[in-house]
Amino acid sequence: MEIDPQGVYIFATDTVYGLGTPLGNAEGVARIYRAKGRDARKPMAVLVADLAQADTLVDWPTPLYRDALRNCWPGALTAVLPARPAVPLNVRAGFATVGLRCPAHEALRQLLRRTGPWVATSVNPTGEAPMSDPVLIKRMFNDQVDGFLFFDQEPLGQVSTVLDLTVAPPQVLRQGAQDVSRLVAAFALDD
Repeated sequence: MEIDPQGVYIFATDTVYGLGTPLGNAEGVARIYRAKGRDARKPMAVLVADLAQADTLVDWPTPLYRDALRNCWPGALTAVLPARPAVPLNVRAGFATVGLRCPAHEALRQLLRRTGPWVATSVNPTGEAPMSDPVLIKRMFNDQVDGFLFFDQEPLGQVSTVLDLTVAPPQVLRQGAQDVSRLVAAFALDD
């Protein structure tokens, strides 16, 4: 499928189904907020193919955090980091930070290498659990998206862990599929 840089897509990831658009697509971001009924004051994550893409979007508080992510990515870990201006304000809801994730889904990472980073969020109406039934997803969102990607690969069904790397020691904001307790403990010892 050819990807329209102005399009909005639903796709499988390693964790849950995602709703996303290429990073520079401001109208696509607005469409995602509308499709989910999401408050525009709530930021969305950005998916990257690798650390090289992440380097263009964030300032690392310490090289240790980048090195740690080399061991955790690709995976079910979203890292909250200081955002560079390359991350639009509407994606981060005006915050100075952005949540980045490098998914453990090879086809999705190939897409990200080809198109650049994507803004993404889970597929669900705001306030509800992420949807896991592809038939129901297509029925509910078909008229709000431009296509469905990687539906031949079923996600794990558990959200990513969200780790705030803007504070010392790092704080788990949401426990999800990836256990980071040893990582957090190691950083606490370094402080």
